[in-house]
Amino acid sequence: LYRHGTDRTVAVCDKIRSAYLTCGDYLPKRFATVMGGVNAADYVPSNTGASFRKNWGIPPEAWVVGVAGSLRMWMKGQDVFLHAVARMDRDLGAPAWALLIGKGEDMDNLKILARELGIADRTVVTGYLDNLADAFAASDALAFPSVRSEGTSRVLFDCLAAGRPIAASRVGCTDEIVRDGCDGILVPPGDYQALAAALSKLKADPESARAM
Repeated sequence: LYRHGTDRTVAVCDKIRSAYLTCGDYLPKRFATVMGGVNAADYVPSNTGASFRKNWGIPPEAWVVGVAGSLRMWMKGQDVFLHAVARMDRDLGAPAWALLIGKGEDMDNLKILARELGIADRTVVTGYLDNLADAFAASDALAFPSVRSEGTSRVLFDCLAAGRPIAASRVGCTDEIVRDGCDGILVPPGDYQALAAALSKLKADPESARAM
């Protein structure tokens, strides 16, 4: 298909493009990389999300980490995220609020896990939202805890447009979207301790977090 059946092939990241060119007899000129994107006009990074916090019972002074995506722990790793938030409180002395945005098969399981970890009173599960802008504005940082590759995940572009630092799993093409130490902090997938440390670092140094 790619050798003879198409004139051009568009890859969503350089890793995918390079993989094809490395493993097969393909003409490089036929392959191009075009990253995804999002309408940045939908986001106002200076927005504090005060109205969203009020509507969902989140205190103005709370430090909030938001995660958006279908609630499927086996792929999206929201359970890893909740364990990280619990560790921030228990072991690192940096309590945070967890904001889960989305719906899916593990919604009830995640609510149960939050109770078991003792952070249910600081965990908000919104269900599906048509617009992420207000929820992201109410977040001090964002997390991308996926445990397996999604290629390029569109939500990462939303995170960048929202102007919030990201603690993201180094899966798939994430490192082509989130530059480690520049837009956020990359951590190994499935490692809740590393994710907790990254989020605690962002919380402890708001100036650097804001620069990201």
